[in-house]
Amino acid sequence: MADPAEVSKSSERPARTTYGSGRPAFGRGPNGGGAGGYDDGGYYGDYEGIEGRRRYAQIADRHRCRFCREKLTRVDYKDLLILQKLCTSQGRIFSRKRSGNCAAHQRMTKKAIKQARFIGLLPFTS
Repeated sequence: MADPAEVSKSSERPARTTYGSGRPAFGRGPNGGGAGGYDDGGYYGDYEGIEGRRRYAQIADRHRCRFCREKLTRVDYKDLLILQKLCTSQGRIFSRKRSGNCAAHQRMTKKAIKQARFIGLLPFTS
């Protein structure tokens, strides 16, 4: 029978290149880099350190609800400019995804628009 050390050497596969956190580098070139990822500067590599944190804080603030940014606790039914921006030209209320409102302010907006329609400040349709 052959020596166990020789058998294990001949039957070993070449070692896979790991990428970042120990994941195998499938489809990332011969040395495991260059196709985009967290470690090689692909997604977030250019924005490391404090500057990157500040950059993402600005983006997060920009994507917050317009009422949360202004720290409004309620939506006024008499503020027609804001309510008209949250409705289509046909009179439909924009969705949360389209308007960018949080859930609480979207509910307040819905009530304010309905109240303004009932009073006659906003039209029901175009």
